Amino acid sequence: MLFTVLSFVGWAFVPDQVTRRLLPIFHRFYQSLLGLPAPAPTTPLYIRHYRYVYAFTVFSYILYNFWSAATSMAPNYYELLGVEPTADENVLKIAFRQFARKYHPDRVGPQGETMFIEVRDAFEALKNPVTRYAYDRFGPEAITWMQCTTIREYVRHGLMQSAGFYIVSCGLLLLVSAVRQPSYVALVSVKLSRAFS
Repeated sequence: MLFTVLSFVGWAFVPDQVTRRLLPIFHRFYQSLLGLPAPAPTTPLYIRHYRYVYAFTVFSYILYNFWSAATSMAPNYYELLGVEPTADENVLKIAFRQFARKYHPDRVGPQGETMFIEVRDAFEALKNPVTRYAYDRFGPEAITWMQCTTIREYVRHGLMQSAGFYIVSCGLLLLVSAVRQPSYVALVSVKLSRAFS
């Protein structure tokens, strides 16, 4: 929950602050490359430069978030078994048997026990169509929902768990947009929306 709050704060304030720090650097390059003076604040050229640097900042922040998420994620059950998400039960059985032949704790010793248990749990979850449905939609935490036995129960439980996140997220977005001063980017989008309506 704290990560969600910090993420919203980051997206609401960090790009604008970074843009304000990068804009003078951009204008130094602009002056040295083109030999033109930096535009004065509130001029159309300054606002255009601000939008370019803001877009670069947001794009960089998005790439950083993707990279951070990709490097911190554990492999999913399909990757553990070495199968595609569209694999049927027979393919899952073959993949698990091949894995067990190579990495069973009796063959590799006690150091392989943890990995074997993890892959076995992945196989057990994916071979059952109901738990596989829940895993595909709600992730590995859905496997721990012991009170759920049908697809309907998994969907209901998953929606109830995620509802809190979306309610808090919406509230934070509304709060941040009410408190925060509009930037040049926001002013441009307001003008464009008025022009097209």
